[in-house]
Amino acid sequence: MRMIEKIRQYFKKKNLSTRNNRKKVGIILFATSIGLFFLFVARLSYIVVVGDVAGESLETQTKNLYQGSEVVKAKRGTIYDRNGEAIAEDATSYSLYAVLSENYRNGDEKLYAEQKTLRS
Repeated sequence: MRMIEKIRQYFKKKNLSTRNNRKKVGIILFATSIGLFFLFVARLSYIVVVGDVAGESLETQTKNLYQGSEVVKAKRGTIYDRNGEAIAEDATSYSLYAVLSENYRNGDEKLYAEQKTLRS
């Protein structure tokens, strides 16, 4: 209790000189800034060691932010020349491969193309 009484008396003093008043304010500001500095250092150390902020994992949030995949369908349009005529248009394309050698076989299956007869 003795320390509390000294602090009360210190703050109850009236008519402090300008020098003492500046010294008092300087000490209070310095102590506050040192306290805030250590508070920030302690919080940063906790975040680095534990890796959680507000119950959320920083590692998981980082992966969600920077890693991911999605399919982007290309939407292409028709390209026109200066006269308004289409130069290039969207078209569905198919790939067809034919083996033309009659000697090419896989087991008993024929893997070559045969000529079909057309009926009219």
